[in-house]
Amino acid sequence: MEKTINKIGIVGGGMGALLFMAEAAKKGMATTLLDPRINCLGATYANEHMIAAFTSENIKKLSLRVDAVVFNTLTDCTLKLEAASYPQKDSMGILSSPKKILELVTELEVPYRDTYYQDNKGDTFNRIDEINLPFKLVKEYEDRIETVELFNQSELAEEILEMNEKINSFILQPIRQYSTKIICVGLVDNKNNVVFYNPVEECYDEEGHLMSLTTTTSLSKTMLQKINRYNKKLVKELNSVGLYTICYGVKANKGVEILEITPELPLAANLLEKAYDLSPYEQYIGVLMGMNCIEPTLLRPMQGHLLKGARVKSSKVAYHVYQLENEQLYIVPLKQALEQPTQGSIEQKRDKTKKTTKEM
Repeated sequence: MEKTINKIGIVGGGMGALLFMAEAAKKGMATTLLDPRINCLGATYANEHMIAAFTSENIKKLSLRVDAVVFNTLTDCTLKLEAASYPQKDSMGILSSPKKILELVTELEVPYRDTYYQDNKGDTFNRIDEINLPFKLVKEYEDRIETVELFNQSELAEEILEMNEKINSFILQPIRQYSTKIICVGLVDNKNNVVFYNPVEECYDEEGHLMSLTTTTSLSKTMLQKINRYNKKLVKELNSVGLYTICYGVKANKGVEILEITPELPLAANLLEKAYDLSPYEQYIGVLMGMNCIEPTLLRPMQGHLLKGARVKSSKVAYHVYQLENEQLYIVPLKQALEQPTQGSIEQKRDKTKKTTKEM
């Protein structure tokens, strides 16, 4: 039975929010975006834009104005909701807490990035010299989570000394660069059916810049089967209708470890829009309406090429522009991308006539 949804609230702008809004508009649904950034991607496409921080009160205000709330970002606050949310509040509490994620992956025996849970700051302070930085420090309070990146022992010592009794625990995670990441996008419907799209492979240069997106080719069939099992175990345990992105880092031995689980659609998901007969956004809208998600059919492999986009040499090159945060991404045919190696480019093979929404 289909649900009647007239207005959807979206927490967090970005590429995923923009394309989700486009699908909602096709169904005649209005959208209200909550994001503190005035010019965030998607802001101009929402029917309403609440320019405010992601706080408990602001998210509650959003939920009072809509029929359903969709999270397109993790939150670091206690959620208070007056409408149905996707994922649900309890699942968002797990996803937003590094401690709870660590407990989840440990229980399910799923490979996870190195993470060190601590509840004794004195012990950590005494062992600072043994810690190889850089690290991400995650401090968990009762009502919020704070994250800071640390690059030397003095910064870590200062953070530990400033911790007060209101901090329940903290987590240290090494900051590492991966030459390849695997992005998996999946949905869970109201009958707990789970559907995942084919993994997308992100390749990075030595400086950590994203260079290309493609259907994954570097992993064995056995490893891809393992990833699929990991994905389904995780989202079934989360036990909530919604859309999930699971990011894996590929290690030197070709093994993988989970880096992040989030309700946010990454840039890599842009390739899925035209690769399949049903995009994740179309399916997500259907799931919110009470429909079941189905296995999508891969129509054609997709590949993208990205380089820094600040120096497009030729004004004669036909391109579209996405403004993502402080960077512009130029979408051009592959031949022109190769001829101009300093320009930013995303090329979607076999689809050069694609109409792309502009964000200047």
